[in-house]
Amino acid sequence: MVVIGGYVEEGLNNNFHPNNNYHTPPFMLYHHTNQPMRAILLILGITLLSITTAFCQNLVPNPDFEKYNDCPYWVAGPGGMPNHIAYSEDYTYFPTVQNWASISIYSSPDYFHACDTTPYGHGVPANTIGYQPARTGIAYTGIYLHSRSIGAFRDHREYMEAKLLSPMIATHTYYISFYVNLAANGLLRTYGTYITTDKVGAYISDTMVYIKPGVVTTNIAKPVTISNTPGRFITDTAGWTKIEGTYTAHGGEEWITLGHFNDGEPMQDSFMYSVRDSLHNDDSSVFCYVYIDDVCVMDISDSSRHVSDTTFCATAYPVQLTGSTVGTQYLWSTGATTSSISATKPGLYWRLTTGDCLYHTDTFRLHATPSALLGGDTTVCRDVPAVLGNPQYGTTYQWSTGDTTCCLSPTYTGQYAVTVSNYCGTTSGSAYVRVVWPCENCLAVPNAFTPNGDGINDRFTPGIVCPLQYYRLRLYNRYGELVYETTSTSDGWDGTLKGTPQGIGVYHYYIDYTTLLPNGSPTKMIKGNVTLIR
Repeated sequence: MVVIGGYVEEGLNNNFHPNNNYHTPPFMLYHHTNQPMRAILLILGITLLSITTAFCQNLVPNPDFEKYNDCPYWVAGPGGMPNHIAYSEDYTYFPTVQNWASISIYSSPDYFHACDTTPYGHGVPANTIGYQPARTGIAYTGIYLHSRSIGAFRDHREYMEAKLLSPMIATHTYYISFYVNLAANGLLRTYGTYITTDKVGAYISDTMVYIKPGVVTTNIAKPVTISNTPGRFITDTAGWTKIEGTYTAHGGEEWITLGHFNDGEPMQDSFMYSVRDSLHNDDSSVFCYVYIDDVCVMDISDSSRHVSDTTFCATAYPVQLTGSTVGTQYLWSTGATTSSISATKPGLYWRLTTGDCLYHTDTFRLHATPSALLGGDTTVCRDVPAVLGNPQYGTTYQWSTGDTTCCLSPTYTGQYAVTVSNYCGTTSGSAYVRVVWPCENCLAVPNAFTPNGDGINDRFTPGIVCPLQYYRLRLYNRYGELVYETTSTSDGWDGTLKGTPQGIGVYHYYIDYTTLLPNGSPTKMIKGNVTLIR
């Protein structure tokens, strides 16, 4: 088994590459052509060393929420409300976590950090909402996606936003991801019902999103940019669920807002019950709360930073393929989700690797030595054309007829030759094709054969020039003794009887057959003589 991994070719050029089921990974918008740095795999067990990949910059400030101005105790915000992530219309007020703000004075997204060691406070992993270690580091945030228990709000939501480190560039494609964890084991919550949703996402905008003080609402109706897959409810209360997608910028966008976006649809329609308190099962108080960690916005339009392209000439299969990067999630063109796969034939394979603000595509182009075998000389019926040649991955064809397709269906008798070329080299082949018509007589029977072991005309085998439903060949010597019989059109007599070579001379054949031609007749029989020559 050949092992391939981590080899990056030079000379990558960006060209648009449409998505399809086999050749292009999801989100991958660029294809590269190469001046090939040829690598030929001659023996089994070759492993290629990885090359360090240059990764793109994360445009989200403080993406893992580790940086803070004050430990998240009960911090008072504008208007006297306890804002752990504060409302800041001018994006200057960050009492706890740096660079993140609430969009409304009437909501208070939470900040959790291990620096808070007070009982039932805002520490990590134990806090007033639940118990959850950070995905990375020692901090994370949290928001209500829906609540029906806070004051007069019957559909209370919370959102948090940040300004990107630089505006997005027009026509560039960006990879966006973040992680959520369903909080359903509150330490202080002794009433109500915890629920979950399949709607949580990110909204990318040109300007800052906020609800001005005095507007008594916590909801915004915005078209979500990337979101969780519909029907995929957030149910993991122990691990972290990744929300991811891509976005093509119109240019100038520089804000990211996280929360529940449904364009004004009724919130209850997208929720399902997850956990009920066994003692206080009060469905009039309903909560959907998630922790958030590790937010990423990354420009993936520069293929030199997130694409590795590898071309090989493999002389043995299967070939073990692995990528040049290590991530947490993998998706292959074959549908596999393992870190490596075993390729059993030539072709184009790719692996999409994602992780902590990681988006990388490895492309493998596996070639085999080109074949120009045309199956030897043959006789065919013009009504049922034969096919010369066979399709091969990444191969060009030049026929003696001037055609450049992989395969030909000869319509006239003659010599046909082809030269095939690919990454592994060039080879040529030819065959003589006798085209007969009309085809009522579907058999072309030779009148002599020479079973002398030289590989030429060693068997008596009638040529079949049209499709048959039934076939039977019998051969007799001059004494009327049956020396050979078969019902297979691919078999032929080698001039022996029970392993003993038969003498030179004339033998009599009888062939019964029925055709599959549109106007085929009942079973026919032809007979004649064939001479054995040594």
